[in-house]
Amino acid sequence: MQPRVVDAFDAVVEHVSNRVGEIDDRDPIDPEEYWLNVLSRGKGCVKPVGDETYVYADDKNTIWNEYQGFGRSFGVDASTTRDISFENGLILDVANAVFGEKNTDRQVRNHRTIVAGAWFDDGEEKFERVTIQDESWDTDYGEVDTYAEAAFLPSTRGYLQAPNKWVSAGTQALAEGRHLKTYVDELDAPVFLDGALYPMSVLSRLLFVTLEGAIVSPEWREATKAMVQLYVDGIEQQLASGHPVIAVTKSVNTNEVLKAIEANQEDGPEQNRVPWTDDYAYATSLLAQPRHDNQTYSYTSWVVQEKVSIKSERVELVGEFEFSEFSAPDLRRAFFFARVPREGHIFRIEVPAMYVQNMDLEGRRMFQRAILREIVETEDTPRAVLDADHHAQITLDVRDRISENMKSQTVSDYNRARWEHLAYQGGGDW
Repeated sequence: MQPRVVDAFDAVVEHVSNRVGEIDDRDPIDPEEYWLNVLSRGKGCVKPVGDETYVYADDKNTIWNEYQGFGRSFGVDASTTRDISFENGLILDVANAVFGEKNTDRQVRNHRTIVAGAWFDDGEEKFERVTIQDESWDTDYGEVDTYAEAAFLPSTRGYLQAPNKWVSAGTQALAEGRHLKTYVDELDAPVFLDGALYPMSVLSRLLFVTLEGAIVSPEWREATKAMVQLYVDGIEQQLASGHPVIAVTKSVNTNEVLKAIEANQEDGPEQNRVPWTDDYAYATSLLAQPRHDNQTYSYTSWVVQEKVSIKSERVELVGEFEFSEFSAPDLRRAFFFARVPREGHIFRIEVPAMYVQNMDLEGRRMFQRAILREIVETEDTPRAVLDADHHAQITLDVRDRISENMKSQTVSDYNRARWEHLAYQGGGDW
């Protein structure tokens, strides 16, 4: 790049920095004040668990050497081929769901749930799940299962998501949710999910449609509810056995905490500004450490999302679903934020609310420390989740094989062809 262009970049960025710096100096914002003194006022949909709000900071060595971890744990993850479009209009995605293990001898990682999600406009709306059987799947892995199904998904044309996004989200949810529900009774330790406690890309659409009164096909509603119900059933079974389900979300695309902070602010001219655009930005500011500090894990106390706020309406997140052991309030999401110092990433760690609401403060602290120890071990998501992710990966050659087995040709995509090799680096065993 020419030096004059670089100089121009420097000049405009310096101007912005000076302008924003003047505002920060004139009207300083303390993110900790919002967490400690504003969020606790009791308004909004996000409230403290146990009425206390804290921000903690622990050294990595302290967490590892002095805190008690879980010892054994499991993780579940489903990887997909990503959506594949064909010349005849078919959109296909195939998911591979696997359990990962840490310090166990249960061999549950050999169980597989394979789901082929298909969207094809044949003039009919339908939601159909077909179990596929093949004797060639008999293996020498011992007492393990390989389950496969083809799921034909109803249309979203004319509303909601683009069909390719719907197929990918639905396929992954069906595979991972079914895998959790089917095999959770074989587990005897905490289970980590890679992502949110529920498949929010599916569930959030269902809530939006319900509150908006949007006209959707009964088949679409049936499909989305079936996907989320798998998670509800699996989580109930795990909680009934006395073990937690712990979801580790690395991409926090929410603004629930910010909405609660704004709801708790006192009206009037002295109202403080809330400059952040989402919870991730706020948590990054709240938990910030010095630039070169790669040892300190900072994290918040627990909060619970009591309701979901959409279009001025407040509803239970999983209020539309069926329960056998617990209730929708029991399965609300309680969570805390944690900063992983290696890269400065913010994790949102979620559990069913009843699991921590039944503990006292010291119990919640011990549970948090056990989760943090799992994260410190890898300086990433817990080892059981990384193990699941490794074994669930679908390599590029398998994706190509799937495409070649179809009678119709794939639709070419310039950007995917250019960058796809990067997305599929590091694939594991099929």
